[in-house]
Order: sequence, then C-alpha cells, then structure tokens
Amino acid sequence: MKMPWDLHLFQSLKMNRCWGSYLLDNEGLLLQETNFYPNKRLPMASTVKLLIAYVLLEKMYKDNSFALDTVVQLSNEDFCPGLPSNELDRHFFNSEDISVNKTIDELVTLMLTQSDNTATDKLLSLIGGPTQVNARIKGLELGNYCFTSTMRQLLAEYYQMDMTKTPENIAAVNNMLPHAFEMNPATEKRMADNAKDLCSPLFMINFMRMLVREANSGWDDERAKTACYMLEKMQGCKTGDALMRKGAQQHSQTVEQIGNKTGSLGSILNDVGFVKLKNNNWIVYAFFSCCSKLPLLRRQAIIAYECSEIINFQSCERGLRL
Repeated sequence: MKMPWDLHLFQSLKMNRCWGSYLLDNEGLLLQETNFYPNKRLPMASTVKLLIAYVLLEKMYKDNSFALDTVVQLSNEDFCPGLPSNELDRHFFNSEDISVNKTIDELVTLMLTQSDNTATDKLLSLIGGPTQVNARIKGLELGNYCFTSTMRQLLAEYYQMDMTKTPENIAAVNNMLPHAFEMNPATEKRMADNAKDLCSPLFMINFMRMLVREANSGWDDERAKTACYMLEKMQGCKTGDALMRKGAQQHSQTVEQIGNKTGSLGSILNDVGFVKLKNNNWIVYAFFSCCSKLPLLRRQAIIAYECSEIINFQSCERGLRL
C-alpha cells in the first residue's frame, strides 16, 4: 500500500537523509536533476564497494596483472563478520580452520550482490588498500569523498569490537547481531565528525553517470569493459529488495532494468543504483541516511517511497508514461 504523503512527510522528518538523482539519455547526457541536500556527506558503508570494484576491474582490464578466472585462496585470517547467510562471511562464525578458493569473478560477484565483507577485503588487499582506490577515484574528479577503512576496520570502529576470528570474538559478534541495524548515535556522530569513509549523493550519482556513459560509449577499452561488467552485476543485487527495487515495482510499464548497491550499518541505510527506462533513458540515484531512531522497516519504506516518486516524477516529466 502506498504511504499517504502526510504520513510519509511526518516519518521522513525523523530520518537524517539526503539524496540525488539524474535523468540521463543513453549516452549519459544530463536531461534533468532532482535532489535533496545532495552535497551533504554521510557514511558510505557498503556502497564504497562500487568504488573498489571499479578500481580493481579497470586495473585488471588495463594491465592484465590478473584475470577474472585468477584463483585466490582465503584462509582463517581472511574471514570477516557479515550476514551469516553470506557465502564467505559465514565462515567467520565457524571456529574451525577453513580454507576456500575463489576466482576474482566470484569474489567481485559476492561483493556486489551479497555485499560480502570477506570478499571485499580480499579484493581490496589485491589492489593495495584504500590508498590505491583513493589515488584512482580522486583522479576522476567526481566530487568530495573520503575512504580510509577496510570492512573489518569499519565494523570494529562502529561496534567497538575486535573483529578478528577467535572463539571469544565469534561469541561477541553473535550476541551483537540482533541489534546490528539499530542506531548507535555516538558512533555515527563520531564517524561524521571525523570525516572518515563519507561521501555525498552528488559524488555517487556522478560516479553512476560515468558508468552509464562509459558502458554505452561503444569503446572497447578498460573503462567501458569495467562499466559494462559492473552494471550487469548490480542487476543481481540481493540486499536491496526493500529499497529502490520495491519503489520501482509499480513502474513496470516504464522500467526495463534496475541495478543497485546497498549499504547498511546500525541506522546507516544507503542505496545507490540505476534504473534503465524502456525508452533507453536512465535514472541514476543515490540515497544516504543515518542517525535515525526509526525501525529498519520504516526507514526502508521511506527510501522505497521516495525512490518511487523520483521515477514517477522524472518519467512523467519527460512524457514516458505508456
């Protein structure tokens, strides 16, 4: 059921949020922009995995230092907490010694579709950590952002816990899991004040616009290959069904494809992605939020509602309703 606008407005005022959206043609030309505090910087959480994927894939296609079928070994010290259903993160919760082999393609797929933290940190280590990601991303001149932490470091800072795999830490993380998506106001304020691991919606929609432009450029270089690969993988995201994907359900007459990457940590709830319309125009969007006492389901509903309104507004404005 669609939320009445007055109820939505009342609820959304309790949610520290900001967002931005572009309507693009098939070549990435800007047709329209809508936003709400698009320059406000909030924690990226797992949406930073898009940047990690871009830098890794571009490097792979450019210098052939590794390939999608390159096999990587993961051992006990690699396993990081995450959703216990995630293919690699679940091994953190098993106290036995475990060794797993995965290809680069499998690791990137797990990172972008399941938001697997173990896969993310392993890939990040292969390209030299946040420093190397920053060197490449800042060169793209997309806007202001800050990336400093591995997933293990980010989790340790947020929950103030040791995230290395030991029997004691496994027990502590298990006890924390029921409260993993509740607000920790002191930590979220500290993250914002320290300006660590933050970006703005404007930065992310500029990044998504770049992917759309490069994927449709017709070129055969490393940037075009990277963009095509990422947009395809984002369509398989399994963590965002309650966000933009839910908001797009009522627009089946105009929507052809949806791809996204979410980020969730405490009350931080983010969604970044694209909607390809049936007339070959694209909507790219970024929604960031944190420091909210609202329950998770209500925060998800607000994002889904506002994303639906973005699609409705931008498609109707351009006469796309069929």
